[in-house]
Amino acid sequence: MKPIFIAILLAAGVLQAEEYDSEYMCLAKSIYFEAGNQNLLGKLAVAKVILNRVAATDYPNSICGVVHQYKQFSWYSDGKSDKPKEEDAWRLSLEATDHILFGETPEARVFEDPSIKWYHADYANPKMVAWTSNLNRVDKLGAHIFYSDR
Repeated sequence: MKPIFIAILLAAGVLQAEEYDSEYMCLAKSIYFEAGNQNLLGKLAVAKVILNRVAATDYPNSICGVVHQYKQFSWYSDGKSDKPKEEDAWRLSLEATDHILFGETPEARVFEDPSIKWYHADYANPKMVAWTSNLNRVDKLGAHIFYSDR
């Protein structure tokens, strides 16, 4: 599901509210658990990676499909509770979700390059991020380093 069409599909009755709620929550929780302690730009960058994957042909075509892929997002596969606990960080994550899905600010246009589909925490063990050797380092925002296709 391409996020730009969500409102149209909801209005036309093609997309049910439950599906939208699920997609919205998958993105909001990903922002919260992956970038909850970062500023708006850092949150939007993480969300954009997910949306870039949704748009790519070699990934699932839904936000939840991308997020639920095996061992792609640590928060989803770590065995811990997926219920947000920090109220302020959760509120800001919901705001970031609105920004990225509905383009409410110029910051929502972060990473317009659709080939940016990977990131990792800047404190990650180098052995754990050896997979980046075939990618181009694009930028560092907050606590994440972002990569694109070569």
